Amino acid sequence: MTLKLVDMTEADTAEFVNVFSSAFAGGPVNRAMLPLGNTPEYLDFLVQRELKTFHKRNHWRLAVVDSDTSEFIGVALWSLEDEVALNTTPEPRNLYPKGNAEAKTAFTGMIRTARHAVMGKERTYWHLNILATRPGHERKGAGRMLLKWGTDKADKDGLDTFLDATPVGRTLYEKFGFSVVREQDLDLSPYGVPEVYHSASMVRPPQGQQPT
Repeated sequence: MTLKLVDMTEADTAEFVNVFSSAFAGGPVNRAMLPLGNTPEYLDFLVQRELKTFHKRNHWRLAVVDSDTSEFIGVALWSLEDEVALNTTPEPRNLYPKGNAEAKTAFTGMIRTARHAVMGKERTYWHLNILATRPGHERKGAGRMLLKWGTDKADKDGLDTFLDATPVGRTLYEKFGFSVVREQDLDLSPYGVPEVYHSASMVRPPQGQQPT
């Protein structure tokens, strides 16, 4: 397997959605937000929503592709959060009509509140919004390649990097110099899933040499 990092195009949107939706499908948050699971109707909804924001300012969608098969192994969405972005009221995103809107609102509200509490709205920083590996291809290097792209940018710019981590991803992020600065829990039992989702806000200051 030969892995290659590529910039995504609009034509790749369906593959982008396929990878990240399958990566998170079994998680408690997704089970709370999507009682019916990742149906074809839901995946098409995500594709159309992603296409509408594909050219959003200071956003980059990347993929790691198996050059031998052209299969998408991992994907990431990076953004550069600056004063303009942080002080612009985001357009409301359409909610999937067959999903659990209350669970979605609770989750996104918790993540957004944590990010603003940690990073504020005045300093510029790099933000890893999504990092996902196709199930069955974990630990093959795709995540490291996608993570390194953004941390290289942050180091060049002399900026901090922010992400929200699940327990599964923390080990990789720590190897790249990220540290936990805040933790938060979301009780999912009101949304039909008797579990507590734990997330960690992690920050990485700009650095020199990175892991290979």
